[in-house]
Amino acid sequence: MTEDMTNVDPEIENLENLGSKVTEWASPDDAVLEVIPNMTGNNQFWAVTHRTREFGSLCKMTAQPDSAIMSICIVPDSCWVESKCLKMYLNSFRNHRTFMEPCVNRIARELFNVMQPYGIRVHAHFLPRGGITIDPDVVLIRPGGSPREEEEIRNLLELRG
Repeated sequence: MTEDMTNVDPEIENLENLGSKVTEWASPDDAVLEVIPNMTGNNQFWAVTHRTREFGSLCKMTAQPDSAIMSICIVPDSCWVESKCLKMYLNSFRNHRTFMEPCVNRIARELFNVMQPYGIRVHAHFLPRGGITIDPDVVLIRPGGSPREEEEIRNLLELRG
């Protein structure tokens, strides 16, 4: 079944990845993160959470595979990341050599920079390797809000993450 592209919302018709046949990038450096507008009208999202049980990267030193369950919680403003781009972006780490903690920090910062949300939380539960689990957790809050607003955003991220 083919989708009728004549009824595509003009707000998203310029997305390059959503309609393309490209399904992967060689590395996170090749990734193109695209955003879609928050088209919720008066129904503002409190938070949007993306989860995957299939995140993978390679240890920077040993090239051993690291696998994680990852949760990305966003308190969006005017846009959020398009889900196919997010999936391809996360998959681009599979052959990327990095330590776990900087990897999760990079994901949080790159998503934060492209979306400019009120707040984002990226939490990864890396499966044990050598008997130790590592759970990096990065929270970024957009500066400029009142302390009360920042606290409310942190509480939303905690509840949803």
